[in-house]
Amino acid sequence: MQNTPPQKTTSSTAKGGPVDLSTSRPSLAGNPIKGAESRFTPSHLTECEFFRLPAPCGRCQLTNLSRTALAEAAEAAGALIRVRLPGKVRGSVLIDKARLLEHLRSLAVTGTEVSQ
Repeated sequence: MQNTPPQKTTSSTAKGGPVDLSTSRPSLAGNPIKGAESRFTPSHLTECEFFRLPAPCGRCQLTNLSRTALAEAAEAAGALIRVRLPGKVRGSVLIDKARLLEHLRSLAVTGTEVSQ
């Protein structure tokens, strides 16, 4: 797999001055999606933007939730992303880590339980 360095672009905002933006491929923890390996940058779970569901009967290493509870929490947070390549029957499920963690933190503040 070929890693490309982030591209730097400079743009200006209405109120402020120049802003440095880094654009690159999104980072993915876990096994790459077959057929879409070049679209993601491999990363560790603590540093990634997206991660995949754990194996069946497994637990998430980040939240310790079961696969089902993790999928339900990600669905409630709007963090569940289903990816299917054109012409394929099966696909992959990705979870937006930032959205999921924000949702879980908001549940912790309100005292709501998530089933494990």
